[in-house]
Amino acid sequence: MTTQTSETANEILNTVAAEVGLTPSVDAYADQDANFVQMRTLLNTSIKQLVRSYNWEFLVKEHTISVTAGGASEFSLPDDFMRMIDQTGWERLNRNPLQSLSAQEWQYLKGRDLVSETVYAKFRLQQGKFTIYPSPPSSNLEIAFEYISNLSVINTSSVPARQVTQSGDIPLFDAYLLSRMVKVRFLQGKGLDSSDAEVDLVEAYDQITAADKSAPILNAGRGRIGVPLLNSFSTSDTNFGS
Repeated sequence: MTTQTSETANEILNTVAAEVGLTPSVDAYADQDANFVQMRTLLNTSIKQLVRSYNWEFLVKEHTISVTAGGASEFSLPDDFMRMIDQTGWERLNRNPLQSLSAQEWQYLKGRDLVSETVYAKFRLQQGKFTIYPSPPSSNLEIAFEYISNLSVINTSSVPARQVTQSGDIPLFDAYLLSRMVKVRFLQGKGLDSSDAEVDLVEAYDQITAADKSAPILNAGRGRIGVPLLNSFSTSDTNFGS
């Protein structure tokens, strides 16, 4: 993993300004020059696109829901919820993975009398709510899952925010990556050649996403099915068979 190189919005926009031939501004968010007005908008749209493009480690959060038998089956999602990370959900009391239901599966279950059966940890994200089946819950549940937060900026009051509103706000995304994205969009918006800037952007995005998560050890040998119950990882170094 790598450490994100964060800079203020003012620093990011002035980097772009200098590269495209504009005079940097003392306060890019107070400057009424049309170019800085445009770049301010491009900075926030770039942040929103990056949030949606990848499961960034620094935006990952965990959310838990305690469900009471016979109680509510519909729960609000976190205020900063962007999307759930697939296959991270578990019902911890019964140690079952969460199972996402499609609209068709949801209606199928609602149309049958399965409440008395062992149907745990099935859910649907619907109208901004996390809804579980059966309804009402037939037992206590402890549900947990990871999600991507949309709070990708730290404002001047050190409070997480969704977008930049002042020059001193700090986007959590890598400053170089953001400046490459704003530069490409600015050049495209002006009808100027952006081909070299696009190459820089793609390279920056690939490098930063590749370093964002630790990578597994790759096995170039023959594949194995399952995990052996008895091998060097499950036995002691000495006294084997004693």
